[in-house]
Amino acid sequence: MNPDIEELRDDARKFATQKVEVDFPCDGGKLNHYICSSHDISSSGVKLISHRVMQLGNTHCIKIDLGEGFGVIKAVGEIKWCLEIDDVPTYYVGVKLQDLSKKHTESWNRFIEQI
Repeated sequence: MNPDIEELRDDARKFATQKVEVDFPCDGGKLNHYICSSHDISSSGVKLISHRVMQLGNTHCIKIDLGEGFGVIKAVGEIKWCLEIDDVPTYYVGVKLQDLSKKHTESWNRFIEQI
């Protein structure tokens, strides 16, 4: 992996495999819910493992299932980078979290502290 990509987040990364749902608009204004997982997380973002390419600069509503005691957080995620890592194809996708409610920010930070 390109070392410059690894340094885009200033916050410490922690490895966590969580279920992530990404909403993509599709025909007729409906949303297509795509399920993938996290590779690592930080207070400002998440690296996803995806079998779908995601366009740089796009924003998507995302839901991250933090499990029992933390629940599901909802945020807007901006795609900062997308890197194909194998021929399946599989991608690592860097997502900057935005627009978290105070409640979801608190849950996210508590979750990160406990990893």
